[in-house]
Amino acid sequence: MVKNKRVVLIAFAVLFLVLLLFSRSSSKWSATSPVSENGLVYGSESVGALLAKDTDGDGVFDWEEGLWGTDPLKPDTDGDGESDQNQIAKMKAERVAGAEASGEISYAEEGSLTQTDKFARELFTTVVALSQAGDVDDGTVADITASLATQIQNPAQRKVFTSADLKIISDNSTQSFMNYSNDTDKIFVGKYPFDEKVADILIKFSEGEGEGDAAVLVELDPIIKNLAGMVTGMTTINIPSEIATYHLAVTNSLEKIYENLSDIRLIDSDPVLSIGAISTYSDNLEALDTSIVAELKAIMDKFQ
Repeated sequence: MVKNKRVVLIAFAVLFLVLLLFSRSSSKWSATSPVSENGLVYGSESVGALLAKDTDGDGVFDWEEGLWGTDPLKPDTDGDGESDQNQIAKMKAERVAGAEASGEISYAEEGSLTQTDKFARELFTTVVALSQAGDVDDGTVADITASLATQIQNPAQRKVFTSADLKIISDNSTQSFMNYSNDTDKIFVGKYPFDEKVADILIKFSEGEGEGDAAVLVELDPIIKNLAGMVTGMTTINIPSEIATYHLAVTNSLEKIYENLSDIRLIDSDPVLSIGAISTYSDNLEALDTSIVAELKAIMDKFQ
């Protein structure tokens, strides 16, 4: 049952990645009529229409405004009397000229870019460069798609714990193991497993219940809070050195799930990060299950 749900989630992530990427702030997804004679649709609009969308009518596509730090809902973001179109044209001229020396075109300040902005920037600059060189064909598009999809589906873990973060003790007595088991029981009881709940929430979101937006994902908050507490708890209890490696694997697996669900909550502001989290959730959950089973076996071996 759960594994089937996970397959649905991954399929959902892949299918709607591009749609969410280019329309995250201006429309809501509908599960009905996902295709039309003009191709994939988002709500009542085709992807082509979304890519050409210019909400504020300033001559700059909505998806491109995010690359330059301007507001797709305001034709003059900073209110200085000069349109975003003119300002962006100037920035393009300046930075394209500078790119000849540096080999790289920069947009908004790096620190202010979401993962979605960075994804769009890389896609945009890659396609533009290849188009200018006349190298865009079906094979090239397939290669670009595969490369970017790989990046989305393999996000780096932001917090990686090491043994230095744990309270490892040299006492490997049976009593020490019993104390450890009692401490971990307090951390996990009533909080794990949670995979069925998460799958239900994400499927409800993907099916459009609750208007298909972040309002549904609020239901993840208690789980995210529990996960944060579990990770903290795993770093504060005494760990017999003989099972420290197993404990570390479980702790990092919990952290990955915590980051996954936290990123999924960002579906409105950073859909690429969110979709990447959805696509890796199943694998990370299986890794957590595997690491827990391995640790339990090591503990049981101690008592035999």
